[in-house]
Amino acid sequence: FFIFMSKEANFQRPLVDPRNHPDANGGRMFVPYRQELPPPGGYPEVRFLRYRPWNINGYWIWGGFLLMTLYGNYKIYRRCNTIREQTAEKRTNRIALIPYLQAETDHFYRLDKDRWNEYEATVMADVDGWEVDKSVYKTGKFVPNRVQTKKGIFF
Repeated sequence: FFIFMSKEANFQRPLVDPRNHPDANGGRMFVPYRQELPPPGGYPEVRFLRYRPWNINGYWIWGGFLLMTLYGNYKIYRRCNTIREQTAEKRTNRIALIPYLQAETDHFYRLDKDRWNEYEATVMADVDGWEVDKSVYKTGKFVPNRVQTKKGIFF
């Protein structure tokens, strides 16, 4: 490969202009340059308008911003009021249900307490002086005994 390369660069002009070579462009000779001219009578008139930007100044922008902010705050105010009303309704419903739920809890507490007293009486039957359902706390306050509810944990 390096054998066929000459050691000096060849910067000489070609003897024949490649554009005028008979083999260029399918064997045709180069056609000399021809000036392109406008059509007779000239080109038609180009209609254009001056660029006019939107006539929006800072007052319009600030006004739009203010309107959008006021509308957004109005929507937030309305939503907060509905949430407040829903929360108040939920709270009043819970307050109205508390006596029924408390009565149900007291009923199940009494059932479990009776069951526990039966279990305690059977287990502690051979202990002298043991009183069933007597509080182990020496206080005048009501301290509920530990009663496991549901699923029959005592038996």
